[in-house]
Amino acid sequence: MKLVAIIGSAVHSGKTRKAVEIAVAAAVAHDSNVKTDVIDLALQRVSILDGRPLDHYEDDTHEVIDRVGHGTMFLLASPIYRGTYTGALKNLLDHLPLEALEGKTVGLIATAATPHHYLAIDHQFRGLLAWFNAHVLPGSVYLDSSAFSNGELVDPSRLDHLKELGETLVTVSERLRGVPAKPPCLTRELMETRRHEKNPSPASAQTKKG
Repeated sequence: MKLVAIIGSAVHSGKTRKAVEIAVAAAVAHDSNVKTDVIDLALQRVSILDGRPLDHYEDDTHEVIDRVGHGTMFLLASPIYRGTYTGALKNLLDHLPLEALEGKTVGLIATAATPHHYLAIDHQFRGLLAWFNAHVLPGSVYLDSSAFSNGELVDPSRLDHLKELGETLVTVSERLRGVPAKPPCLTRELMETRRHEKNPSPASAQTKKG
């Protein structure tokens, strides 16, 4: 299994990266067979989605999308800006095809200056991931500035929460590998309906003429 962790800020976010590193380390400690790939959007530049094919972007866009596509489980982590996840993370997700996250397990981490925006995880992140038909873990980790001192996570309870998140992500992903089919996906159904409407089969076109 491969764990892809995404640090969703185009500006260096030491607190978010620290949280991701702790959760990823816990996942590997739980199962040494887990391979990891940490994508930091402050280091990997992803272009604004403008409709071009992926291989037409001149920065890291194609590489990052390819790396995400190889993931079997994910950690999405973002600082909270203006009450929600960053534009950089949203832009990356805009690039992804449905298949990148569909039926895969996702754990969520958010960092912020104050506790005020903790509901962003439930009101913003989960709704976005519902489009992908992902298995989002019911638990999540929200870290405000009080959890850190000199850039280090010092709150023991929230340190434990991050470790539990990493371990649970692996456990749930392993269990879901035995699920024979993905759950119904409304997004895919609507996409296929639109595709058929634009390109009807000869039989259906003949039926409409009749």
